[in-house]
Amino acid sequence: MGRILSVVIALGVAVHAVPRDIIDLGYAVHQATIKTIDGDFYTFQNIRFAEPPVGLRRFKPPVAITTINRTINDGSVGFVCTQGWPTWQLKKIAKKKKMWTWRLNQAVWEDESQSEDCLFLDVYVPGVVLEDRLTTDRRAAPVIIRIPDGSFVNGQKTFSGPTSFGGSLHAAGLIDRSAENGSRGIIFVHISYRLGMYGWLNPGDDPDISPNVGLQDQRMAMEWVKRHIHKFGGDPDNITVMGSSAGAASIMHHITAKGGRAKVPFHRAIIQSPKFETVVDAKGVWADVLSLASYVARRYVRNGAELAALNATVLCEVNHRLIRDAKRGSFMFGPTIDGDYVPDLPGVLLLKGQFDPGPSLLIGHTSSEWLDAWDPDGSDGSVVDKVLRGVPDEKLAVVWSDLYPPPSDTTPYTTLADRAKLVMAEFSVICNTRYLSNAFGNRTWDYRFQVPPAFHGLDVFYALYNGGGSVDGVKMDEWLAGDMQRYLTNFAQFGSPNADGLLKWREHGGNKSMATFGIEGLGAEEYEANNKRCAYWQTGKYRTMAKWYKSRKMPNLEFIAWTERILNFLVGLLPK
Repeated sequence: MGRILSVVIALGVAVHAVPRDIIDLGYAVHQATIKTIDGDFYTFQNIRFAEPPVGLRRFKPPVAITTINRTINDGSVGFVCTQGWPTWQLKKIAKKKKMWTWRLNQAVWEDESQSEDCLFLDVYVPGVVLEDRLTTDRRAAPVIIRIPDGSFVNGQKTFSGPTSFGGSLHAAGLIDRSAENGSRGIIFVHISYRLGMYGWLNPGDDPDISPNVGLQDQRMAMEWVKRHIHKFGGDPDNITVMGSSAGAASIMHHITAKGGRAKVPFHRAIIQSPKFETVVDAKGVWADVLSLASYVARRYVRNGAELAALNATVLCEVNHRLIRDAKRGSFMFGPTIDGDYVPDLPGVLLLKGQFDPGPSLLIGHTSSEWLDAWDPDGSDGSVVDKVLRGVPDEKLAVVWSDLYPPPSDTTPYTTLADRAKLVMAEFSVICNTRYLSNAFGNRTWDYRFQVPPAFHGLDVFYALYNGGGSVDGVKMDEWLAGDMQRYLTNFAQFGSPNADGLLKWREHGGNKSMATFGIEGLGAEEYEANNKRCAYWQTGKYRTMAKWYKSRKMPNLEFIAWTERILNFLVGLLPK
């Protein structure tokens, strides 16, 4: 009888206990959707961190969640923020995949997983952390928040198998490495933010369009993590934000937000190859948006209110076409100076000391940053001139004669092509890492990733390595990937990448040292970005306020309508 009673009591306790895979956020209840597929962790997918940015909320800052839904949400419903790909970039992907470029473009357009309603995030929690969060043995876990890359026009939080370069990206490897040496591991959060036209318009004087709302989305997601992560077993006072390319550039903008007055909601940052366009004619792009929107909608769209009133299909087509037609080396959209959250370029603000000095930084780039975007026909610098097309001729003369003179025995390049690649690598990425290290008194951890072919973003495949595969036809080094993940997760957990069993990574320090990740493993070299070229780019003196962007003219809708009627009439005369 006593044994039966014990079983009944145990069953009663089990019935009334809080399920370990269910999290109550107050406004919503979420259940884990995946467990032990790629590792011993739970995944909570598609958690809303803001109200849907649709209707009257289009092109406006995100709105905190007020809608309450107590139905258990398994995360099966969620969307990717509307994507866009320039044709010049798709051509390279199509060549790798042996496909027609137009077919890839069509696939982007027809992807039904995309939506304006996309402000969701995913949370990956080690099993032991989630299972112990309600016990007396609870120890809060460090947190990594990753901001996806994608040049501010594409990219997503979902890990969806092989990429266009091959290889697979996933948080599982990072989580596994973080649980070594007696640690319980890190919680990994992957966020979303509005892309392209939806997140990065900046007309300057239109009350219905708020600039840089993509940055505001990111900030709200980070603040959501700080407010709710303890419910998953996370430590809100030990948060590291991580990003590559556009994600890394976003982190730079948060560190310098409001000239340093907007304190960051994180404690450390892993900044990998920060890349964004610094020469942008925002008003020219805005005129292009209105012109193309008028053409697609077949009615004149003259301001932000009229743009926001268009239906979702029309807006999606406008965004798709704008990005599709971007000039080589450009993606049309990204952060721009708005006089508020972005008072100036991050490099300029760092130079002036107008930034939040609070977070610790680990900063890296690759040795061939511009390799994958390079056009062999641009060896004479024509591609560079296109990317720098907002720079006045007299400033370009300085670039080509003083900063990057013709190849010689004294230059760091030997061919015109290598010269042009160095211009773009330093201007777009490498110098950004210098600005950060110098501003933070060189008390940073810096690296250069140089495993061939070492193109922009290759280090991300190692940071998010999850076993097997090759990238761009080159087999990945499993041991190097494991060590890189150990360095990164050590930094996220303890503030230093070093630990027993790893070669020592020296802080940047006064000798301007940087770690190197190469085929031989971890090494150390002098930091190559300490030069007069980066010093010049940081001043921002190359910029001009002159209009350079050639916008589409406002279409003649009456003529278009008349032409369409004539064509329809002629088609009607054809034999059926």
